[in-house]
Amino acid sequence: MSLNYRVVARKIPLGEEQGETKYFGVLKRTKLITYKQLRKQIMYQSSATPGDVSLILDNFLESMIAYLEMGNSVQAGDLGTFCMTAGSRGANTEESFNATYMKTPRVLFRPSPELRARAAQAKFEKVTPEVRIVIGQPGPEEDED
Repeated sequence: MSLNYRVVARKIPLGEEQGETKYFGVLKRTKLITYKQLRKQIMYQSSATPGDVSLILDNFLESMIAYLEMGNSVQAGDLGTFCMTAGSRGANTEESFNATYMKTPRVLFRPSPELRARAAQAKFEKVTPEVRIVIGQPGPEEDED
């Protein structure tokens, strides 16, 4: 597995190096794999029809959401575990605390040891920045009038 990255310049906002420019690697995502593409890939790797795959994926998702809404964690095999979490604002007393103090819940994902090990094997490959040319716009060496 090879992950593409590009190098970007960023100014350090705080600390001893405040104001200095440092260069950081940022992963470049190549594209978004849609539900339809994922379904088609699973179909090709099995004897299931597109309808079968959709039924299983949709039921998995609906079941997972239902269990999460009940406050459960959902362990999804070698993928990892999903759970809900939510913080809150502080109240002055226990008696004054109510549900309005709760923040919006978030779904957390903890990858399985197998997935973490697989990710740790990733190699990195630097990609050159894409050059975009816009016709009618001044280039980097041209002055605007």
